[in-house]
Amino acid sequence: MADAVFVLGMTLTTLAAVVAVGPPAYADSGAAAQRLAETYSPIVMLRDFHAECGQGEHFVPMRVDALLDNPDVALRQVGNGDAVIEWGPSAADLYGRATGTYLDLPGDALEPGCIYAQDAARYAPVSQAAVYAHVTTQADRPGYVAVQY
Repeated sequence: MADAVFVLGMTLTTLAAVVAVGPPAYADSGAAAQRLAETYSPIVMLRDFHAECGQGEHFVPMRVDALLDNPDVALRQVGNGDAVIEWGPSAADLYGRATGTYLDLPGDALEPGCIYAQDAARYAPVSQAAVYAHVTTQADRPGYVAVQY
């Protein structure tokens, strides 16, 4: 089967910071921010690879809800063996966490085998690729607006 090529005219959803590390000087999720994000959104071409664990890029921008409430994902705290805080954390579980917490996906990064490619195909099929936009400013750069994708 020939590889399918998908052009992703970015699915934009303004995302409030999931893991807060400090409030931005300004963040906007209104209509003006949506228009700004859509105006400057990058266009990405994604290739759907059908050969599991074969050559090529298996990872695409994915929707955050593929990881939230997922029982295979652990919320961990750095230190003391990186203890599991919760399995299958929700957005509410992540909000307001201090630096040093992270999402741990299945597999071993040092010996990945095919687990990451298999999970990417399962959690993030190319047809559901998405990118989030965050419109913000920086306190030490007044008058400038940044769009983060």
